[in-house]
Amino acid sequence: RHVGQSRRLEASVRRNLRTTGKHFDMAATRTISGKTATVTGRLRAKIRSSGYTATCGVRRHHAAAGATDTNPMFKHILLCLVDNNPYLSEGSRQAALVAASLGKQFGSRLTVLAVDKPDSQIDQEQRASALKFHLEEHGMQDYAMYERNDDKPPSVSCGDVADEVDAELVVVSADAVHEHSLNANLLAEFVDCPVLMVP
Repeated sequence: RHVGQSRRLEASVRRNLRTTGKHFDMAATRTISGKTATVTGRLRAKIRSSGYTATCGVRRHHAAAGATDTNPMFKHILLCLVDNNPYLSEGSRQAALVAASLGKQFGSRLTVLAVDKPDSQIDQEQRASALKFHLEEHGMQDYAMYERNDDKPPSVSCGDVADEVDAELVVVSADAVHEHSLNANLLAEFVDCPVLMVP
């Protein structure tokens, strides 16, 4: 049963990141009924820039969330930012660029989640202004904005909001993972859809 779920999951990711252009190696880690496995494969991404890595998380009893043969597009993209720079770090800017470009390409709705620590003193208005500038610069005029400031790990908050908005793709900055602002293992555990990590 787990093998069948794994194959359906990989097929779902392949459909959602379908051909033309660049290659990348995907190492997708997901949890199915308490067991963890890894899928690797050469995928072609319908993404303008190259060099991305992707992880994919599936919770128990969710085999291939949102997979359909008739509509491989991402209907709803969630951009998750964990960044204490009110003007946005370079990694966050790149993640915003990719989220906006994919949203425009697929005609997707975009939701942005900004996660802060409870004691954060960040200027939220300045961040919102910077985010608006970078998204509009790349053709994304309409989007929803969520802000979370609680004791939950940011990766868990990302999974919660991804569930809430029924996201089909989550975009994060690889810098946030490298700096341990986001935990890749928790993303794999709590996010039910493909996760695109942008360097």
